[in-house]
Amino acid sequence: MPPYMSTNFTIVKGDSKTIRVTVKDPDGVVVPITSYEGRFTIKKKPDDTTYILRKATSGITGGSASQMAIYSALAGQIDIFILKTDLVDFATATLTAVAAASILNNEGFTLVDTLGNSVVFKFSKDGGAVTGQTVTVAITTGMSADQIAAAINASVTAYATFRSTVLLNVVSIVQAIPGEDGNADNSDTVINVGFSITSFVGGSDEPLAGLYYYDVELQAPTSENISTVVPPSAVTIADQITNWKGI
Repeated sequence: MPPYMSTNFTIVKGDSKTIRVTVKDPDGVVVPITSYEGRFTIKKKPDDTTYILRKATSGITGGSASQMAIYSALAGQIDIFILKTDLVDFATATLTAVAAASILNNEGFTLVDTLGNSVVFKFSKDGGAVTGQTVTVAITTGMSADQIAAAINASVTAYATFRSTVLLNVVSIVQAIPGEDGNADNSDTVINVGFSITSFVGGSDEPLAGLYYYDVELQAPTSENISTVVPPSAVTIADQITNWKGI
């Protein structure tokens, strides 16, 4: 497989980006890649056997069309899809709800977002008055734990700095802004011990600033071997900006 001429890329941590690689021969002529499979990796060192990011097409184990896919086979173009979650991690927390019968009016919980803001959620039970809240969660006496969780989920996911999903009586909450600052302590004022909220954990600013390497490999449909089309090339990763630099 002839080499691809390297290109520089810049990505902002927390943003998504599509990198389009065009495979050309040494004379600059496009090489068609019909039915080819591909793999993209970033490593700390060119000869490392582990990587900090890997993308692959659907025909490669662990790959999928949402990671990497041929854009135009005849034009020799293949896309690598970098997601906002690839270079930084979003902190997560878990809330376990109880039935409304175990919740008092004006009880609630507090989430702290990545920006350091405390967001107070208070339960208004059967229309009861609440105080000190950022968000009011309306509930009624007969609601089950699953229904309470659904009400919490709707309130949390509607707030700009959080995302959430619900399964039965458990709400999984994710910071909308990634990074280590999202690893914040949460709390609740619900007396019933069955109700709980964990702190946010798992937020990361990785990879750390420094020099890394990326390469792109393609596999022809008639070959069992995968060939490098972008040899190990420099990747400079800054604290806020990631520069993908091919040399």
